[in-house]
Amino acid sequence: MANWFPCTVSVSLWIKPEAIEGEQTLFNRDPLYDGTDKIYGLILSGDGSLIFNAGGALIFQTDSDLIEAGEIYHIVMTHLDEDGFGNDTATRTRLYVNGVMVAEAQAEETFGFDEYPSNSRVFTMFLASKTAAGFGYTGDIDDVQIYSVELSDQEVAGMYSSPGATAFNLPDPIDFSITDVSIAPDNSGVTVSWNSLPG
Repeated sequence: MANWFPCTVSVSLWIKPEAIEGEQTLFNRDPLYDGTDKIYGLILSGDGSLIFNAGGALIFQTDSDLIEAGEIYHIVMTHLDEDGFGNDTATRTRLYVNGVMVAEAQAEETFGFDEYPSNSRVFTMFLASKTAAGFGYTGDIDDVQIYSVELSDQEVAGMYSSPGATAFNLPDPIDFSITDVSIAPDNSGVTVSWNSLPG
């Protein structure tokens, strides 16, 4: 394999956007400097949706109003490519927001990365901007983590529940227990609360 970066990858980051307008790149890899996300890229759209591109093609776009200005979000993209470079196929791509999967593409719905020549453009990952002119991201980004494996649902949920933890250094899972039971003052209902992890 000519490239040092993996074809299977997971990217985790926390964001707090200042505004929802235009197309704001959260992260991007594109060896051509043409802004087409030839390798991959995640964009925050002006309607509050998240757009993920891979192999220069749209893989999925979430529902609008998913992301709001001034709010904090944990975003994780996972991309599993089991047959490696040299083709445009991949196994699956998933997107998680606050520990819950919000989009998934499998088999022919997603794309892999072609094999690129080793150069500085391929080695670079851009955060909060594209390789070509366009909208940059405006807001906070924190705790960016990049993995050469597909993170599991449990790892993603654990990272959301334990900010700052890595996928491989999570606290022990919590034991299920009911934490509160309350009856509405007018006896119209009961509220039951319990400890849990997202998803």
